[in-house]
Amino acid sequence: MFIKDSLKVWENEICAKFVDYDENQHSSYLSFIKSKKCKSRLGKYQDGINVIRINTKCSKLTTIREIGHALGFCFNDEPGYKKLENRSEKTKKPGYVL
Repeated sequence: MFIKDSLKVWENEICAKFVDYDENQHSSYLSFIKSKKCKSRLGKYQDGINVIRINTKCSKLTTIREIGHALGFCFNDEPGYKKLENRSEKTKKPGYVL
C-alpha cells in the first residue's frame, strides 16, 4: 500500500504536514482501514475521524485521490462535479478542485 508516499504527495502540494496520531493532541485525524473498496468521505466530519478505506489493489494514484477526498477536495472527472461546479458559480463562493 502507498499510504506514506501518498501523504508526502499532499504535503508537497498543499500547506499541510501529516504526523502520527496522538489522542492527547489531535481531535481530528485520518484513519486508514483495510476494506474491499478504495473510498473515503468528502471533507471533515464532526466526529473528527476521517476514515479512508483502502486495500492492496488500490494504486498510489487512488490512495492520493482518497486522501484528497478526506481533506475536502473534489476532482473534475467525478460524477456530480458539474453539479458542484454550477452550485459554486451560483453562490460565487470559491471551490477547491484539483
